[in-house]
Amino acid sequence: MSIHFDTERQFFHLQSKNTSYVMQVINGDYLTHLYWGAKIKSYNHSNPLLFIDRGFSSNPTPLDL
Repeated sequence: MSIHFDTERQFFHLQSKNTSYVMQVINGDYLTHLYWGAKIKSYNHSNPLLFIDRGFSSNPTPLDL
């Protein structure tokens, strides 16, 4: 398994033999899920993070502080 960290965009990319998992630190406090699935070479931000109140997980906004 390999772990890559992009310091500029603050995201982690974990790679195993067949899968990838990408998480991003936002607002300096929240670790958010961006991608999990088939292994990818790199994450290109093709699925933007949407701030929607889902009621069962964190919804990081400046108002949460």
